[in-house]
Amino acid sequence: MPTRFKKDEDAKWNYDSTAKKYYFGYGVLLLVDPIFHLPLAAKLTKGKKVNTNDSKEVCDKGMILQPSVILGDSEFDIIELMEYLLDNKVLLVTPYNKRNSNEELNIRFRAEMYGFNKGWMRKECIYRPEVEHAISTLKEHFHLLDFHIRGWKKVESHLFFVLSLRLLHGIATFKEGKNPRQITHI
Repeated sequence: MPTRFKKDEDAKWNYDSTAKKYYFGYGVLLLVDPIFHLPLAAKLTKGKKVNTNDSKEVCDKGMILQPSVILGDSEFDIIELMEYLLDNKVLLVTPYNKRNSNEELNIRFRAEMYGFNKGWMRKECIYRPEVEHAISTLKEHFHLLDFHIRGWKKVESHLFFVLSLRLLHGIATFKEGKNPRQITHI
């Protein structure tokens, strides 16, 4: 979440590897339902870099629905997170990230080390673009990145206001008999 306020003492410089550029602002860890595009849990972070404790916290909050699989990009290929989720009967499917290993392994997904089938995980990954689409919806239709405030608490409030609005929109759409992932003007 880039901010335009360079004097925001709580924000910091981060590198967005997708856009291949630096930005000044915050990071967000977000867990979404890939079928309905609804947010399940989120956490505002100091930066874009993923760490184990923040990831565990977001996963714990999102386990109210007890998912059997959580998809993530290679940034979430963290052994401690994988083992933590397996202990909670949830499989973390992430592409293997060789930067997180001392030696390069001949695997495509970290979960292969735990005996899970690569073909099955590849099929699960078809939902990964849906996660990106859900995040894009938050940015484009619910103005996630359009904030004119500074400071941790205010930015965090903006984040959770946007996520709450998305959930309310999903509920209203469902009540109309439509799929909650449909974006209609309110």
